[in-house]
Amino acid sequence: MHDAGQGFRTHDRRVVGTVTSWPCALALASTWDRARVTDFAAAAAAEFKTKGANLILGPGLNIHRVARGGRNAEYLSGEDPVLGAELAASYVAAFHAAGIMTVAKHYGFNQQETRRNTYDALLSPDAKDLYYIPYQAAIAAGCMAFMCAYNKVDGAHACASDKLLESDLRGAMAFAGFVVSDWAAAHAYHPGLDVAMPGSAVDDSGDPRGWYSAERLDTVLDAAALDAHVARVVRAAASVPGFLDQPGCAPGACQEELYAKNATSAAHRALARDLAADSIVMLKNDAILPLTVDRKIAVVSGACAAVHDPETLLATWDRGDYYVVGGSGRVIAPRITSVLDALRAGGADVVGTAGDDLDAALEAAQCADVIVACGGAATTEAADRASLRLDNHDFLAALVAAADKPVALVALAPGAVVLPQADAAAAAVVCFLCGEATGWAIADVLLGRREPGGRLPVTIPRTEAATVQPCAMDTCPYTEDVRGGYRGMDASDAHYPFGHGLGYAIFDLDVLEVTGGETVDVTAVLRHVAGPGGSAVVQVYASGRLRAFEKVFLDEGERVVSLRFHSAVSEVSIGFSSLDVATYAVKGDDGLFRRDTTWWILVMFPPFFVFSIIGCLLVRDRKRRQAEEQIRATQRRRSVELTATFRPGDSGDAFFSLPTEDDKPEFV
Repeated sequence: MHDAGQGFRTHDRRVVGTVTSWPCALALASTWDRARVTDFAAAAAAEFKTKGANLILGPGLNIHRVARGGRNAEYLSGEDPVLGAELAASYVAAFHAAGIMTVAKHYGFNQQETRRNTYDALLSPDAKDLYYIPYQAAIAAGCMAFMCAYNKVDGAHACASDKLLESDLRGAMAFAGFVVSDWAAAHAYHPGLDVAMPGSAVDDSGDPRGWYSAERLDTVLDAAALDAHVARVVRAAASVPGFLDQPGCAPGACQEELYAKNATSAAHRALARDLAADSIVMLKNDAILPLTVDRKIAVVSGACAAVHDPETLLATWDRGDYYVVGGSGRVIAPRITSVLDALRAGGADVVGTAGDDLDAALEAAQCADVIVACGGAATTEAADRASLRLDNHDFLAALVAAADKPVALVALAPGAVVLPQADAAAAAVVCFLCGEATGWAIADVLLGRREPGGRLPVTIPRTEAATVQPCAMDTCPYTEDVRGGYRGMDASDAHYPFGHGLGYAIFDLDVLEVTGGETVDVTAVLRHVAGPGGSAVVQVYASGRLRAFEKVFLDEGERVVSLRFHSAVSEVSIGFSSLDVATYAVKGDDGLFRRDTTWWILVMFPPFFVFSIIGCLLVRDRKRRQAEEQIRATQRRRSVELTATFRPGDSGDAFFSLPTEDDKPEFV
């Protein structure tokens, strides 16, 4: 088995350069493309097999709760369970097709790195159901191995929780495979934990061999329990086609495969570049991108020329940079071409360069038509990011305020960032740790050789205060419940919403029909309006969260897009992001707009109640008026009324007379 945050982990300098440093899992999520995830998984699986590994410790499926989460870049779900579920299914299927077993992780509720060994996640059943969705999709796709996390849930460690391992996983989710602990995450023997990984230096067993030593197991295991553990492992192995026929190298004898064999290739490097371009999200473009060959460019800030230094990274296991994650998922490349070098190699007319000094940057831009400015942030395992700011946040803010030339911002990010500088910039793109192809892919997008194919898998907030913060104490209540990420953020707090992303093509969406009962079907027409060929992601939301999506590529013309999801809802919102949507009522099979019970109660009961009160008041008023009429009739009979009559045309004074019976006034 081997780690997998960006491909085959380079735990040793001898592995560096023999494998591909792929875009991270969050970058794959930003493609919103099942086929692209399949392409990655098939290529990465081939590298694992070449290296003698037959099990990948992935996919990472935790939904982002804490925007500053240190391992957010390793998780395929971004902020959303449906996005994670759809991409997880592609990931699992492609690895299994190549004979490589997958391990879904980190189960469960490992949404922060702060106090990760001790914090206790406390959340409602509804919130648990939401966070379980990507894991359920992995199971449905054939994943038969789960890795349990470091943290506690409802008072028990995840690797020793009856609720997580038995009731929820093997009960409600019908999981039939095996569970393996993270390193040093086993805090006791548990019948639901089948494999305990090493970690004697930090675990609390008091035994250098850990909780699952033969001597310890002899005291707690009977034959039936042992058979259950073994059966689950064997069942998982037999479920992956070819796994038992090609077991990989034997542990302890993998030197040749691990260090001598080259698993990467020109084809894999080209695929990494394509994937990276497909993941880049263009947040804004005031018609300055793509950069044409006649534009003179100044490239400023240190992040645009950031150096990827293998020796510095290898000095500590958890160090990351603007290209790769830090920690156990890290895949170091021998060299990574920077944005600056890739622009130059791509033929851009770079007339000035500078670092993070404002005066030098403005001077470098004097002869330029456009300024390209980069910002970056790194991340690591075992610690959450200190803030959502880019490392050179202040420089970028000063630059966009002082520059008299249009600025194109490039963010090299490990997750959500705050980017207020984009308001004054002419364009902004974000690339989520795209590995060895980072510089080339960004240059391809900026120069218009590739469209920016990504859509945000997370929200870019206006302020960090609008996001969920990591719990500072061990007690960690999920007070936002199911409203984490974009689901609970006010529109005014979302600088760029979940699902947002621009391309060089312009599309129009015409929704034809929305029908359903327990299952909702959406039919729409996507039209290519202008620009080069490109992609659009049609997104369907209901009850405040994503329910279905489809990425469509069009060079010209139009295409019918059909989407389906299972839920009884009365209305859906359809469009190109969580906020760029229009709302449509769901029409039933009988041609009538279908309303669910909740809608009936909330919409029909208030007017019914109001009209009932009005009716009671009208009846009471009618009775009062009838009583008054009876009183007046009695008074008429007992009194003589004088009627003053003025006839138009009379020149004299009005005259008075006793009324006859017919002349008596009528009372209404």
